Amino acid sequence: MSRRLWVVVLMVLAAVGLACQDGSNTAPGGFCVINADNPHLSSTDLHKGKLTIIGKGWFKCTKSPREINIFVEVQRKTVGVWSMVAQERGRFTNPPAGKKSPETVAALPCREGRFRTRARASGIDDVGNRVEQAEWSLSAEVVNPCKRKTQGGTSMDNELWRELVNRLSNEATRRGGTAIEDIDMLTLQPPQDSGETVRTTLYHDESGTDLTVIVTTGFAYQLAASLNDPDDVDYVGMTVVAILDGRATEVVEIAKDGTWLNVVSTVETPDGGARQSTQVAPAFHLAGAPVDHEHVRRIDPWPRLADAETFPEA
Repeated sequence: MSRRLWVVVLMVLAAVGLACQDGSNTAPGGFCVINADNPHLSSTDLHKGKLTIIGKGWFKCTKSPREINIFVEVQRKTVGVWSMVAQERGRFTNPPAGKKSPETVAALPCREGRFRTRARASGIDDVGNRVEQAEWSLSAEVVNPCKRKTQGGTSMDNELWRELVNRLSNEATRRGGTAIEDIDMLTLQPPQDSGETVRTTLYHDESGTDLTVIVTTGFAYQLAASLNDPDDVDYVGMTVVAILDGRATEVVEIAKDGTWLNVVSTVETPDGGARQSTQVAPAFHLAGAPVDHEHVRRIDPWPRLADAETFPEA
């Protein structure tokens, strides 16, 4: 086998490969990133008067596979055991390389409890090899996702988050892109044939007083920042603008067999600062594994207008 398709699992933005059925250990010629989004209250159904929990799965590939089948489940934890409560399957033929796939959505009526989304894929890669993902991509665990919208004092009512959403939405629109807001999540989609999708997700502790924003883009890029005072809004906004301007890179440390070991996310902000974050491989048996080579990839920039906002001013 000359090459194979690898799937990168974004549990903690680390990598797990698709295993070829013939058991070979060839370095990857292409790979797909499988994402499992946090389960949340469907804003679309909410507008229709329905309360629905949804979990979304989607993928992005470096090369166009001949076929991808993605399996998405929403699970609920009962007495410490996860069990499937909703599932959906999506089948895609020749999905374009470098583009986010349509989302495959598993849904169920609202109920209380602890939920997570998981997703994995199988299919045929770009040279005809049948491949299958060995491990599931897992979202974070979410407690009572429906109540996060309906109860007072939640993140949807948080003034800092609302200010950040408005700023980033305006920035995306000014550059010819679109902003899609969901529960605790803002997705910036670039104009056609330019830039990469940037997602900003809000997390908070049980009290709702300690807020954290995680910015993700590319194939394995992730940065986290606090959102607890007005200066944090400026900092997160400045970081996202730097990513849109093409000042961010993802560096992957790769073992000899092609396994991703660590992912280093970097960004240079307009104020002359720099930020770096490292996500390590989730499998304990990879701890200390020697790095054979690195792959450095710049996040593709969005169009930058002459009057584009770059807040805050240095």
